Amino acid sequence: MCVVWLPYLAIAGFWRECWFSFAYLGWRRSIVLFVLVEVLLAVTVRDNLSLNVLMLLCPIDAVKQWQMVH
Repeated sequence: MCVVWLPYLAIAGFWRECWFSFAYLGWRRSIVLFVLVEVLLAVTVRDNLSLNVLMLLCPIDAVKQWQMVH
């Protein structure tokens, strides 16, 4: 029964960290941090939130091929 609540706790922790980041760093530094994480994820694992939204709204074959390279 405890396992059922694990995703909810993870989401609550995520939003707590987002609020802390925004409150502590300010909105400009928070945006810079978001962009840096997006770029890091794109370079290392070839997947991030921006690419997911892009592929959902208008799929691009070149991006799909780039993501599939091993």
